[in-house]
Amino acid sequence: MHSHAEREERGAEKLSGNIDFVLIKDLKGEALEVSQIIERFSYRRIQTDPDMVLDLSSDISSFDDYLSNLTSKYRSRIKKVIKTLDQANFACNKITITEEIDKELHRLYLAVEEKSSTRLATLSQGYFLALQDALKDKFTCFAIQRENEIAGFVTVIKDHDKAIAYYVGLNYEANSKYPIYFRLLQLVIQSAIDMGVYASIIRSNRFGTEGQLRGETCRYICLG
Repeated sequence: MHSHAEREERGAEKLSGNIDFVLIKDLKGEALEVSQIIERFSYRRIQTDPDMVLDLSSDISSFDDYLSNLTSKYRSRIKKVIKTLDQANFACNKITITEEIDKELHRLYLAVEEKSSTRLATLSQGYFLALQDALKDKFTCFAIQRENEIAGFVTVIKDHDKAIAYYVGLNYEANSKYPIYFRLLQLVIQSAIDMGVYASIIRSNRFGTEGQLRGETCRYICLG
């Protein structure tokens, strides 16, 4: 017998057309075990890489505080990245997204999306502007710019006591010459500190602070 939820899905399909798949995403912790019940209705698990979580202690109130807590090896690595971009006249700024900027962010987002091995859906132009307007102070966008041209950006969302790196966009030509992506990861940490949260989450293991990271298992469940 189908569950009430599945009957609702099938009913919605009849009203609005075919549904290619249903995705229930970001299941963690206790939800992982509970979610097994819907596998009897033809849902299947998709194993993903774990979320990489950087815990921030309460005494860290600035990026300099964060750097001082690192070993000299990692601290030197991050400072070298910052110095390299400074010398190349790149600026790292929190930006307010306008319609014009949204067009540029969308172009850089698509450059990353096109290289992704799994593309369940593609964001439409205007998404980042709408997200900023909807979330207000729970949303941050950092951009790395030179001469008003954006070489990369990262969006960060505040979710209760965590900061989650959401979408990233890159100019791959610039990134091949300068450590744009690595700097964006550092700016996620900067955003978490500015938001006053205790943890920063990003689906990447390239923070450059590997000893401080812990993994959280995360699964998607879909009905195809």
